[in-house]
Amino acid sequence: MSFLGEENFSHEDKQKVGVIICNLGSPDSYSTKDVRKYLREFLSDTRVIEVPKIIWWLVLNLFILPFRPRKSAALYKSVWLEEGSPLLVYSKRFLSKIKNLNENSESIEFELAMRYGNPSIEKALLSLKEKNCRKILLLPLFPQYSAVTAATIFDKVSAILSRWRWVPSLHFVSGYHDNSEYINSLANTIKTHEFYGKQDKVVFSYHGIPKKIF
Repeated sequence: MSFLGEENFSHEDKQKVGVIICNLGSPDSYSTKDVRKYLREFLSDTRVIEVPKIIWWLVLNLFILPFRPRKSAALYKSVWLEEGSPLLVYSKRFLSKIKNLNENSESIEFELAMRYGNPSIEKALLSLKEKNCRKILLLPLFPQYSAVTAATIFDKVSAILSRWRWVPSLHFVSGYHDNSEYINSLANTIKTHEFYGKQDKVVFSYHGIPKKIF
């Protein structure tokens, strides 16, 4: 096996910390072809579908991929923004704000990645590697841990790094739903909203997960 090496490595080079902000992913466009490609990658992940591979391969290729992409493409088209996929657009805006907050720091580099689709996790890792980031913080944008979200991101990063000759120090944030700073930021978002205090009630809705995938 040939590993990815670093021919020009020097101990004298300034080392940095790299931060990868990772979201779930989106098709490159709302075309049926791109949606099918995205769904194939997403639904082929054994973290997402925990059934025997041969059985799921038959179900996926005979009953889902021939029909589901066209229907999903229409739904994507209904929410698509001029700049592209809503998830990707808002993730880029989030990344831009973080970069602005750290614009005076020369020791931190930021990259955005999607677990499925583009920009890929591998591209983000290679970019940080080229910038001499010897320590990497991996931050999934899922506050609550789930095997089908945070864990699959860790799996992908591990698979990529297993092909590198040099492996960076890696810190993986698996969840932060109970972090006080995160909770305060959500509370401040509500309190500073223009409609705050003008309703009779405020209703919160949370995305639940089965115990099995926790």
